[in-house]
Amino acid sequence: MNRPTAFALTLTASLVAFTGCETTGKSALDANFGNAYRNMVASQIHNPEAARMPPQDPPMTMDGQRGSNVIEAYRVDGKQKGAPQPAISIKLGK
Repeated sequence: MNRPTAFALTLTASLVAFTGCETTGKSALDANFGNAYRNMVASQIHNPEAARMPPQDPPMTMDGQRGSNVIEAYRVDGKQKGAPQPAISIKLGK
């Protein structure tokens, strides 16, 4: 095959290959871009007006001294019982 024919075939093949990459207008991806994210955020919000309308009777809270006592009891109880035992114990050998 001579050089001009090979060049013409290569040029023709290149043009055919590159025309497949051309797109016109918006694709389906562009039209739906971000819809999954917006749908996920919307489904996580049960009441969008909750921040603007606080409850009339808010839940009772614990005062600082009682909270401190609860935490201290939790810490003391954890020290008395020691470290937790593993759920599964595998012993190999003797």
